[in-house]
Order: sequence, then structure tokens, then C-alpha cells
Amino acid sequence: MDMEDSDAKPLFGRRETDPYLVMREDELLEEINVLIGEERVRDIARIILKLEDDKAIAENALYFARNVDALTSAVSKTKFQEALESSVALFENRKIPFSVVNIDLSKFKTEINDVLGHKKGDEALIETVRIIRNSVRPTDLVIRRNDENDPELPRAEEENFDYNWEVARMGGDEFLIILEGADGEEAKLVMERILEKLAKAKEESSAENIIQKINMNYGILEWQDGMTVEGFMEEADKRMYEQKRGSADNPKLDTTGV
Repeated sequence: MDMEDSDAKPLFGRRETDPYLVMREDELLEEINVLIGEERVRDIARIILKLEDDKAIAENALYFARNVDALTSAVSKTKFQEALESSVALFENRKIPFSVVNIDLSKFKTEINDVLGHKKGDEALIETVRIIRNSVRPTDLVIRRNDENDPELPRAEEENFDYNWEVARMGGDEFLIILEGADGEEAKLVMERILEKLAKAKEESSAENIIQKINMNYGILEWQDGMTVEGFMEEADKRMYEQKRGSADNPKLDTTGV
């Protein structure tokens, strides 16, 4: 082989005296075939492809383990923290409001897990996320978001802004919904829709269906200037426990900041 061939290109960006490093790729493959056999080259190629597939599978598994609750498919606590930080940054940079709804299931342990068993408890958690997701749609954001008299807020049709609305399972029977672009009053409307969906699901289900046992406690809070993430989350918890102690027929939907 003529090593002075002007068409030859160096591999790995190196020009060395070793002939294998200055051969064209097809010639190098020929040499490898001769050295270890064509079938062995195919075996090596299959191993490389399998390793690449396994790596992709492992990366996907790691992503879901970190970001998705395995039981309910709600987002994880870790993912929620990231979304919250993103919403805070959006508020600080562009004054786009956001709210959080804090939900837990009333008497989940005493009337579901301890009486009906953990399998039914799991079913209740899965149904809760399904109902919330069927009720939480950023496309339903109140038309005020496009009000020309409110220049502080971006016009959705102009900016094509993708608001982040998602439900996270924080552990046990506690869920948090982040409503990016929604103020406290709009978050209140979302919570009312969730309760309406739950009531309708109960009407359409048999008496034995686990959905009949699902009742929600909740608190709503809109982010305000001067808040900290820690203080915000503590206040959201406080709102939920205040409502929990109150009458279920007359819930406290106080949406103002601290």
C-alpha cells in the first residue's frame, strides 16, 4: 500500500508512522477483517450496538426514577423542586405569576389503607392523579392573560408561551400542583374544577369503587414579591391544614400571599 497516497486521511486527528493511523477507513476495516475475521467484526459491531442500546435504556430508567413517581406517574418531588425554582425565576425576570395548590387525601390512612389495605390505597392515589390531570389544563387559563389593559403580562398568542402546569406526588398521599401563569383566583378556579371532576366521578362510579373514598384537603397560595421558597412551601402547608381543620362544606380558599 502506498502510504504517500494524497487521498489518505489521518484517523483520530493524528499523523503518525503507524500505518493503521493514516489508512483510509475502508482500508483499515479491511485490515481488521484480515486480522480477526469478518464474523468477529460483526460480533464486535453487535456488542457495540447492544451497549449503546443498554446505555439508552439505563439513561431512560435513571430519568424516570429521578423525575417520575413510579406508582402514580405524577412528577417526583425532585422534579417539582426544579419546576418551582424555574417558576420563581420566571416571576422575578418577567413578573409572570404562579400559584401552588397543596392537596392531601382526607383520612387516607384510617379509612383506606388501614381498613381496605395498601392495594386499595395505591388505587386511590392513582385515581387522585388521574382526576387532577383531567382538571389541570393550562389552555384553560383565564382570558385575563391576554388583557391589553394588563401590559405586565405577556400576550399568549404573541409569545406562544408554554406555561408549566403539573402535579407532583411529594410522598404518601400529599400532592402539589404548580400553576405557572395563574394567580391565586385562577388557582382557586382550578381547585374548584378538580372538586367538580371528583364529584362527577363519584356519581358515575359504583358504591364499591375506591373513588368513593377519596376526599381532598387543600390549600392555595400565590407567589408574592419578597417570598422565599422555604417560607412559601411552609405557608402552602399551613393553608392546607387550616382547610383540613375547617368544614369540608365551607372550605377556606384564601389565595393571598403571606
